[in-house]
Amino acid sequence: MKHISAEKTRRHLREALVGVVAASACSAGISALLAQSSSVKTQPAAKTAAGSGTTADPFKTSVQPFLSGHCYGCHSGDVPMAGLNLAVFTSGAMAEKKPDVWGKVLDKLKAGKMPPPGQPVPAKAEMTPAMGWMEGFLASVNSGKVFDPGRVTARRLNRVEYDNTIRDLLGVGGHPSKDFPVDDSGYGFDNNGDILSVSPLLMEKYMAAARSISQRAVFGNPFPAKPGNLIRLLNRRSPDADDVLQAGNAGIWLPYSLRGAMYGNWTFPVDAEYEFRLRVANFRGDTSDVVETPEEKEKRAEERRKNFAALRSARQKGLASGAEAPGPTPEQLKARDEAARKAAPPRKLILAVDGSPILTSVVEGNGSYGYSNGELTARVKVKAGEHFLRASFPELADLADPQSNINPDKRRGLFVDYLEIVGPYNASTEPPASYKKLFICGHAPGGHNSQCARIVVSNLMERAWRRPVTQQELAAKLSLVAIVQKDGQSFEEGVRLAAQAILSSPDFLFRIERDPKPVLVTPAAAVTRPAGHYVDDYELASRLSYYLWATMPDDELYTVAKTGKLRQPEVLEAQVRRMLASPKSQNLVDNWASQWLQLRNLGRTKPDPKRFPNVDDELLDAMRRETSLFVTEIVQKDRSLLDFIDAPFTYLNGPLARHYGIAGVDGEEFQRVTLDGERRGGVLTQGSILTVSSYPTRTSPPVRGKWVLENLLGAAPPPPPDNVPALNDSNIGTEISMKERFAQHRRDPSCSPCHNVMDPIGFGLENYDAVGRWRDADGKFPIETTGQLPGGKTFTGSKGLKEILRARSDEFVHNVTVKMFTYALGRGLEHSDDPTVDSIVQSLKARNYKFSSLVLEVVRSKQFQMRSGDAAKNTSTEIAKK
Repeated sequence: MKHISAEKTRRHLREALVGVVAASACSAGISALLAQSSSVKTQPAAKTAAGSGTTADPFKTSVQPFLSGHCYGCHSGDVPMAGLNLAVFTSGAMAEKKPDVWGKVLDKLKAGKMPPPGQPVPAKAEMTPAMGWMEGFLASVNSGKVFDPGRVTARRLNRVEYDNTIRDLLGVGGHPSKDFPVDDSGYGFDNNGDILSVSPLLMEKYMAAARSISQRAVFGNPFPAKPGNLIRLLNRRSPDADDVLQAGNAGIWLPYSLRGAMYGNWTFPVDAEYEFRLRVANFRGDTSDVVETPEEKEKRAEERRKNFAALRSARQKGLASGAEAPGPTPEQLKARDEAARKAAPPRKLILAVDGSPILTSVVEGNGSYGYSNGELTARVKVKAGEHFLRASFPELADLADPQSNINPDKRRGLFVDYLEIVGPYNASTEPPASYKKLFICGHAPGGHNSQCARIVVSNLMERAWRRPVTQQELAAKLSLVAIVQKDGQSFEEGVRLAAQAILSSPDFLFRIERDPKPVLVTPAAAVTRPAGHYVDDYELASRLSYYLWATMPDDELYTVAKTGKLRQPEVLEAQVRRMLASPKSQNLVDNWASQWLQLRNLGRTKPDPKRFPNVDDELLDAMRRETSLFVTEIVQKDRSLLDFIDAPFTYLNGPLARHYGIAGVDGEEFQRVTLDGERRGGVLTQGSILTVSSYPTRTSPPVRGKWVLENLLGAAPPPPPDNVPALNDSNIGTEISMKERFAQHRRDPSCSPCHNVMDPIGFGLENYDAVGRWRDADGKFPIETTGQLPGGKTFTGSKGLKEILRARSDEFVHNVTVKMFTYALGRGLEHSDDPTVDSIVQSLKARNYKFSSLVLEVVRSKQFQMRSGDAAKNTSTEIAKK
């Protein structure tokens, strides 16, 4: 078959992309100039001083004295705290240029977070006039504005959204974005439009991915004509080793398991039978506690070779002379085998695909008995696509101490050595599922008529671009099919090239929203735009689907958008509830909650294996799984947001339950566990959070305190000043307690303002070590968990801390709302969004803080349903800049 060259295709697609962007940018620039010509700015009215002809400045009389007495000490000079220099505002006119600054200052004063602990508390007579000016000024700013829903930057699909969209659009699984550069984060999330730029490297990756994806969608995944060894999966041999990357195994990096399990994902190329060949390493009975040098090992090996050579020589001489050959008798061999079989308990081995067992066996004895058993095999049918594989010994999940599976030489006594996948056998000759999803005209391959191209391409364009397409747009893509056929190639190859062009288009890669056309208001061609306008139903459907599912709208949502009724309150609520009930809402767990709670950091810096030898990759995965299942229940069962603080349940399996010291939970499978609320309950006491908020070698009360302030209360402390010396932790637990060491640290005036807030919170969690285990002492010092918060409120331990957080539920729910709103909008919140956030919080309080109520209130907001009409920030211009 003849193909158009990849380079030629890339060149045509680049030219098309540049043309679209340039045209849009030009239109946007004209609109921006027109919009700027009609901008008007209002200022608060000044007041005249009584009995004089001069105009008094309320800022100078009410605010500056307060700032001078209580704020300039930290927030002035060349290096002001948190980068905020309040001394630069010398008049009301200057202050009014920065309304966002005064919104933040007012929030801090209202919350009692400023001045910081240890500083004199302002008298009410000083604070009231200053806060009054700020409240009045902000009210006048907001009242003088037409509602602005906020700026909406054109958002590129991030890697998760790209993969999910390809899956739902074409049925092509796997992770086509795996070679893309990692997405940056803004305001805590990687779907922020301001930071999702497009580099030349990423554009090249898009082109290559579009070609590969279209090839797989039309012709299926490539696979060998004859069955062969497709891959050999290996796992790490030690907690800190990276020894699995080798020929035929590139990119496969399977976790280390103290209990000998092997697990991970692999993508099967075609519907077929596959043979799984698994080898068990059985070193049980190897109890030597002598660690030999390489020279000693070689000496012992040489002795074995000499002994074997002598035995072979004696056997040959005996056979030549007709005498009975020396060596063990059959009875002795049988007895030796039986002794080896009984030397270690039998262990069941299970190999499963997506949780369904395909091979079950029993491993008996020690290494001497099991060495000759060879590979275990199973041959089963597997559908094309990514599947989860796990080979393990379920009984080892209930080991009281996983170190009992570790020999003195640090090898595991029993573990899965490798898993080979061989095939495919009897591969399906049917077109792949993606072919059927693409070629909807219903003809058999090779039997398509002239109308099929229009049906196939128009359907693909509309679904990929998430909106109706114009006849001109359709004609451009249909011309590619015609060119390929004219060149003597197949109809399918023409559709593939059209699909490649569709997937390379800005209309696919970006979520593009368009401003309405300007309205003529005078014969002189002056135009005006509203400050904001509702997005159309197609754009609203995309906002909704990428918010809840991180993927394109499904058929039902898109059909509702076509009717123009999606914005109707009862219709919109029905769609939101349907989408929350869908398995795709796992996106809110894996992306929103995972980034909010910083779970993506788990495992990036691993706990020190010398200090925490029982914490392996598998246990870290179990911690992550616990939090994921916990959040999933809150989402799927529509529980209260306050359950994040102290829910009386969690999810555990045998290894994690033993790590926590909780009895009655056995096996590898996770199960829902009811808690008494004394030691465990809510995310704060889950191993994932406690490990993420610790150092690899020890706990850190400030880090944990900062985590609580930032992620639960939305009150992140400022970054530490430069040149702060590191904490001396060399003798903590041996000569000095953690609490005493940090008391010394807080005596430094540059450290005390923040540490006085962070440290008490962190000490409330000190009963949990750096990997989340309960403890009553740190070294030789008993744990002290009594803390005092600014304002004098005292508490003891995690239970007391959670009681305080529960009492401050408004702050917590406000913060969760901000996190959810930020994720849903794909932008950082501005001061103008505060009234909406406050309104949502009040609405949630009246609805018992139900999770679905938060989602619904976000979707009902004008910010979610509208976009700014400011032409200077036109979407097409932003794409051109990116």
